[in-house]
Amino acid sequence: MPLELIPDILLIKDYAEVVFFHFIKIREKEDDSPIEATIRRFQEFVYKRISPDLFESENVVREAILHSGGSFRELLRLLQNTAYEADINDRQITADALRRAIELLASDARILTEKELEILKKLKENNEKRLVTPYMDGMFRLLEQVVIMEYNDGNYKRVNPIIEKSEIYKQYVG
Repeated sequence: MPLELIPDILLIKDYAEVVFFHFIKIREKEDDSPIEATIRRFQEFVYKRISPDLFESENVVREAILHSGGSFRELLRLLQNTAYEADINDRQITADALRRAIELLASDARILTEKELEILKKLKENNEKRLVTPYMDGMFRLLEQVVIMEYNDGNYKRVNPIIEKSEIYKQYVG
């Protein structure tokens, strides 16, 4: 179910079964280490759509996957922007183009409000303490805009890895 329909969930439940598909966990909650089996599945997903020869290295694909936060949609958006950022003389998608695409997408964080940054700060603090973060006023928009990503049964949330690269996030959240 798309996040934008959540406000209408009570009405929708009268006519259909509601099934949520959370993001796929690519990092462990406990220590933030990459989950290699999941990363391999994402690589298969990429290579079925884009020839491996079009990438400078497997590491470019791996970094894109890690920055996708476990969202196929975010991964494709990042790869599309990476292709746009590629130098016209490059015959492959490079790590430098990926870096530029991440910087460009991270700049979307400039529209975050002070209240929203406080939510992100609380989320980071709770994750560091291994506490579940309850829904807070203003969190829904952050979920809808994929600033916050939700995993498993909704008890694990984290900030989109691309947003974590933004200057405003680094300054206000840490």
